[in-house]
Amino acid sequence: MRSAYFKILVGVAIGLPLTALMASADIFEAIRKRDSDEALRLIKKTPILQVEALDKGQTTPLHWAALYDMPEVSAALIKHRADVNRRAANGSTPLHWAARRDITRITTLLIESGADIHARTDKGYTPLHWAAMGNAAQVVRLLLQAGARINEPADDGSTPLHWAVREAADAAMAALVAAGADLFAKAANGTTPVFWVQSPEFRLRFEALIAERSRQPPPSAPETPVVVTLLPPLVLPDGGVYNGERAGMQMHGEGVLTYPDGESYRGQWHKGLRHGRGVQVLGSGERYEGMWKHGQRDGEGVYTFTNGSILSGSWEKGRLVRGKGRYVLANGDVYDGEWQNDRLWGVGTYTAVDGKTYQGEWRANRYLGDAAKDGGKVL
Repeated sequence: MRSAYFKILVGVAIGLPLTALMASADIFEAIRKRDSDEALRLIKKTPILQVEALDKGQTTPLHWAALYDMPEVSAALIKHRADVNRRAANGSTPLHWAARRDITRITTLLIESGADIHARTDKGYTPLHWAAMGNAAQVVRLLLQAGARINEPADDGSTPLHWAVREAADAAMAALVAAGADLFAKAANGTTPVFWVQSPEFRLRFEALIAERSRQPPPSAPETPVVVTLLPPLVLPDGGVYNGERAGMQMHGEGVLTYPDGESYRGQWHKGLRHGRGVQVLGSGERYEGMWKHGQRDGEGVYTFTNGSILSGSWEKGRLVRGKGRYVLANGDVYDGEWQNDRLWGVGTYTAVDGKTYQGEWRANRYLGDAAKDGGKVL
């Protein structure tokens, strides 16, 4: 009611007839009823008043037309100079609203009409964040094609991938991972997207996406600067060839190290050692993607094996100190569960090739469940 009175007062101030002002209060109702004909009639009759109308939360007709997927109404409002970047009380724009509902045609219309793809809400969330929250995979791809920054952090440091994983938004997560989203970006509270994986089923889907990405060439990331150097390649005594930034004769900054057997490392360096975020691919095809410290795997990371095994979690001095994953042993047995200090440790399921299953608590590679009559299965 307050918003209706406000519109009437504004209309009186600019000299519009009272009957027109009362009619203008109905545009939000027409949009919510998805009555395009009535909304278009109102816009045609009093365009200025309709474009500038405000509803609860300081939202405009364009916000609601975007939300309810009304392209003709949205186009008419924009034609009459509706502000495509008008922020509601929470800082959201019409593009945020269309993005969350995966409404591609409205998203395209808004972007083509000058909508800011980097607009931030009062919490720092971009349209890409909202698309991730809403599992809006098609809009995720549209925004990325338009130049949205895939790893843009909100005020709390969370990226779109944090929210896709947190909301178990499979389709949006798949689109972001395939496009090269940072799996180990840290929010202000220190959590990474991997941390928010909750159910075992969702973890399997997440790990399958990572494994698929590991088989593809690294995707291009618009926000990542390309390392350009005029220095010749650095040939190491062990046969490795380094191309990238250096400090004197030491690998330092961003660079790529390759070996004749196919092993490579692409990422950050510090005084000759792998340090920071990087991807290591071994000659065997095994791959580690994550954090490094002083030349060793250290921090959040994912290790993918050629036999389909995949382990993710926190590494320290080259060891998986805490994590989860599926591991296929040389004899064909399979363990799916928690790890600690490079050993089966926590809740997990061990399936032997003979069909026997050990499900429950593990500690230091020993099964502690009731089925272990011989004191526990020991690996």
